[in-house]
Amino acid sequence: MRRASLIVVGIAWFVLGPMGHAQEVGTPEATGLVPRTSGVKVEILSIPTVVSGQYAKLLRDLGQSAEPLMAMLFYPDDGINQYSPGILIHHDGLGGHPARSTGPARFAAERLAAEGYTVLSIYSRHARHYRTVKFEETALDIQTGLDFLNSRGIQELILAGHGLGASRVTWYQASTQDPRVKAVVNFSPSDLHGEGSVVEATGLVQDYDQKLVRAQRAVAAGRGGADRSADPDMQKGLAPDEWIYVADGVIQTAEAFLSFWGPEAKTRTSDWLPKIKMPILLLSGINDPTVPAGRLEALAQSATASSRVDYRWYKDTNRFFEGVWDQVSDDVTLWLSDLELAPKSRIVTEVVDVAMGNGRYHPGILYTPAAGADPDKPVFLLQHGWTGDIVHSSNHWLGWRLAVSGYVVLAPESRISGAQGIQKTGLAEVAEDLGLWVDFLESRGHDRVIMEGHSAGGIWISNYMSVSQDSRVIGMVYLAPTRDMPTWGRDGMGEERYLQVLEEARAAVARGEGDSYLINHKFYAASEERFGPLRSVMDQLAGMYLEYWAPDSRAVHTDRVAEFDRPSLTIAGQRDGLMSKSFIEEFTSAHKGNAESRWYMQGSHGLRESKPQVLADIIEWTQRTFPDN
Repeated sequence: MRRASLIVVGIAWFVLGPMGHAQEVGTPEATGLVPRTSGVKVEILSIPTVVSGQYAKLLRDLGQSAEPLMAMLFYPDDGINQYSPGILIHHDGLGGHPARSTGPARFAAERLAAEGYTVLSIYSRHARHYRTVKFEETALDIQTGLDFLNSRGIQELILAGHGLGASRVTWYQASTQDPRVKAVVNFSPSDLHGEGSVVEATGLVQDYDQKLVRAQRAVAAGRGGADRSADPDMQKGLAPDEWIYVADGVIQTAEAFLSFWGPEAKTRTSDWLPKIKMPILLLSGINDPTVPAGRLEALAQSATASSRVDYRWYKDTNRFFEGVWDQVSDDVTLWLSDLELAPKSRIVTEVVDVAMGNGRYHPGILYTPAAGADPDKPVFLLQHGWTGDIVHSSNHWLGWRLAVSGYVVLAPESRISGAQGIQKTGLAEVAEDLGLWVDFLESRGHDRVIMEGHSAGGIWISNYMSVSQDSRVIGMVYLAPTRDMPTWGRDGMGEERYLQVLEEARAAVARGEGDSYLINHKFYAASEERFGPLRSVMDQLAGMYLEYWAPDSRAVHTDRVAEFDRPSLTIAGQRDGLMSKSFIEEFTSAHKGNAESRWYMQGSHGLRESKPQVLADIIEWTQRTFPDN
């Protein structure tokens, strides 16, 4: 577990330099208080709240309806980049607002958007309805905001909150462990109640103990909320609701008061930080009375589950970071960049069409760096796996990441694509279509191609190279390559049953029913001991069954890779029930060309949990094997 505590202190202003040493950068200018709008666009949004699962239950339990979420969306002048991380910021306070320039919900949102992030600064239900809405209901707004960013194609999400907003986002993440969230940023992280809290540090709530007792008694008596229900028969009476005056013009119902200020309230950031697993950044001004000296250090020490905790103190500034807006925003950007959550380079996505061997046009997705193709770099052709297509399998998540890294990438569709493809398309036809796609790349000026195949896609590209020996293809990448299919089927079904099914398929072909008779059998496939028997289904038309599963099939992968000489990289994982380390070793040693392999202990068949590592390994291998001209 990697941890670090970084501090910005001193007579002048400092940021962390190399090796953790502080570097003086000078005193901030008064222009730090000027809102930054150049290079940034903003939209005011009303986002429908669609609640499901545990959030729907929470909504029902609270007796609340799903009202739209209002928010301000900040993004760069040149538009939203869906491949860059998105940031959700929750404003401070009871009655806070994302449009006020005095808080990070505005100043940080603008500046981070100027750096290339898409930032959603939400106007939660606590902004208007804090008088009656419980603290826990903020989960609905945060979830809605994250869902919105996700709906725009943004996959890497960051939660940020200011003051009470920091408590809200920290509680949300600790409670849900939302896997989309990659980091948490707390501006002025304070607790509303308890030791070291706002109540204790500032005395904000006068006569706190008496108000607490009054609120508890009101709730126990069934008078904790605000009764605005209809009473046409005038039977309910006109007894006033039990309101609690908090401070500074703030009043709340007894229920709402307890949910924010009571001893069981979830508004203590310090209670939830120890449950946060992803990196955390804590920021505060020295002159913020709600964040007393030593609090950031204590919070950092308490966050034992986090992979990394950093904190920054800013001298001579307050809760609103006046005078250091640029510095604070820059520090957040640098910290996120260090986590590899920097804004990504833009790419251009193009849909292209090529006639396949049957004369029908099939589409492909071409990903190109916005700066243009680098003639010194090879291009990648990504072949999906069994029943896959150009947007499923690893094609999209690997394609755009390679393009962001500077490579041109083609994800082609062909006759083998989709569930229908494996019922009608033989290995020779797949090879013909792959050759036509390589021709297309050459027509675009790309004559150095690295083929990548995922799962069964590996057999298809290997068979292509075996029969074509295409000199334009300079290297091969395999993700979770399918085993030798006849051997795998025989081992799973057993010799006797395998021969029976084989005879069934041959008899169907002999009757002229090869393209209509379905071979439909379940069997327990050979798998690693850690998974136990892998229950599998064989449901293929008889002709194509023989094409892939018969003893003389060309789907014997270890035979095909021995028939052409190209450098290769194979990546597979321990959590893949279709894979085994022993096969990867056999597969790698069978190559005629120089072959390398990587084995991921956490890797599944889809490798979705290992996307950054897959990308890094492919790029490292490519740069080392095919250095730029």
